Amino acid sequence: TGAPTPSPTSAPTTVRETILGDMMREVVPGLAPAAFAAGSVQHQAFGWLVDTDPLQLTPDGTPAMDSRILQRYALATLYFAAGGDSWGNKNNWLNGDECGFNGGPGWYGLGCNDVGEVRAVAFDDNNLVGELPPELSILKAVENLVVKNNPDLGGTIPLEVGSMTELRQLALYNNDHTGEIPVTIYDNLLHLVYLNLQDNRLTGELRPEVGQLSSLRKLILFNNELEGPVHALHIANIDELEYLGLSGNKFSGSIAHQIGNIPSLEYLYLDNNRFTGVLPSKLGLLSNLKSFNLDNNEVFGNIPTEIGNMVDLEYLSLRGNSLSGSIPTEVGTMQSLVTMNLATNFFNGELPEEIGALDNLKHLYLFQNKIEGTIPDLIGTMAKLKVLFLSSNKITGFPAEVSGISDTLTELYLSDNKIAGPIPASVCDLSNLEVLFLDSNFLTGEIPDCVGANLQSLRQLYLFGNQLTGYIPQNLQNLKQLTALGLEDNEFVGDVSQGICKLTNNNGVLSELWTDCGGAEPSVACECCSTCCPGPNC
Repeated sequence: TGAPTPSPTSAPTTVRETILGDMMREVVPGLAPAAFAAGSVQHQAFGWLVDTDPLQLTPDGTPAMDSRILQRYALATLYFAAGGDSWGNKNNWLNGDECGFNGGPGWYGLGCNDVGEVRAVAFDDNNLVGELPPELSILKAVENLVVKNNPDLGGTIPLEVGSMTELRQLALYNNDHTGEIPVTIYDNLLHLVYLNLQDNRLTGELRPEVGQLSSLRKLILFNNELEGPVHALHIANIDELEYLGLSGNKFSGSIAHQIGNIPSLEYLYLDNNRFTGVLPSKLGLLSNLKSFNLDNNEVFGNIPTEIGNMVDLEYLSLRGNSLSGSIPTEVGTMQSLVTMNLATNFFNGELPEEIGALDNLKHLYLFQNKIEGTIPDLIGTMAKLKVLFLSSNKITGFPAEVSGISDTLTELYLSDNKIAGPIPASVCDLSNLEVLFLDSNFLTGEIPDCVGANLQSLRQLYLFGNQLTGYIPQNLQNLKQLTALGLEDNEFVGDVSQGICKLTNNNGVLSELWTDCGGAEPSVACECCSTCCPGPNC
């Protein structure tokens, strides 16, 4: 239902208006002046309180009545400040009892306790437009303030939010808030358990006073414009912190060794910042850590061997840094790992055989490093492995025995390595393979018939940039799921069969077919190829 938006005159017109005004000046002196400033949203809210509020409450000299009236005033201010008339759901707002205690429904998004105090304010994707008003701080009993996914709700987070000392949960995320995180939050909200301000445009530093939030368990600040150091020394004072999410900001400096002094930490996200320096060995003290992401920073040096102590870690991603040296054999003790991503660094040496002991590993990403030698045979025994991504290294060989991964591996990327000789026969044992990249190696000989016979689930097959010879096997037409087939820059001869071409018509899904069917003297004849090489698109 709609709500009135009166604009009373600045001079009191009734005895009740005078009494209301006097009460506000006495009880909330810092906030009262705005109520009498013509044109302000507070003035609108006071006008509603005086003229249109259906309850028409009047101060009677008791704190309980003062609190009740001020609660309705604060909520009305929120309504007008955040564009209440355009909310997706504004059921019952400014009509009847806000808590629904008089037989009617309460106002949408509110939760109350047994004595009619608002304890929760929650709006998710409700088209709030404008800003949060400082009058929210009047709602002293609120424990949960959750206003999220309202992209047109901007402005700074009011300093006064820091006086809502009963707050357990403060979640103002995926809005458009700007400015700094109010220091009053750190100073006063000592009961706060959950603080989520992610996906806004907040600036400034994460102040060392954050360490005063001794009850905090989750601190989530993803995707803002925060900068400066992360004060691990002070954050370590938060004894029960479980979740530290700082991804997607401009934090800088080294990762201080005190980060290891938070034994309760389970989730640590520092990716997409500007951190430098080396990984502290005390990371190994985080024995309860389940997920650690440091992608896309400027960290260098070796992975400390103490990382092997993180036996509960399920997700490890250090992609896009300048880490170097060999991958420590101690990773083999991290038995809980499901995903390991060390791609786009400068790791060298051979893959440690101990990786093959990670029985729960499903995803292994090591592309764009300097890893050399053959892939350890033990990797062929990893019964849960789904993705093996080793492109752009110096790998020279593939395991001869892959029976352990034959039913689980769906994606194999070995592009841009130094694998020579024929296509490894063991590849054909990977019967559930959907993606196979063997391009840009030194492979010779023919495509074995078992590729078309055994790999019926293939969606992408890239063999370009090798020295493969012979005819393109007709039985590739059996790969009915194939969407991309790259065979160019080889030494194939003959025609692409009509059976393969049928995969490109309306009955098939093959949309990318590349062969050496271009140039003045093409070695391959193809009537259905999407790209003929050499040519401008190769």
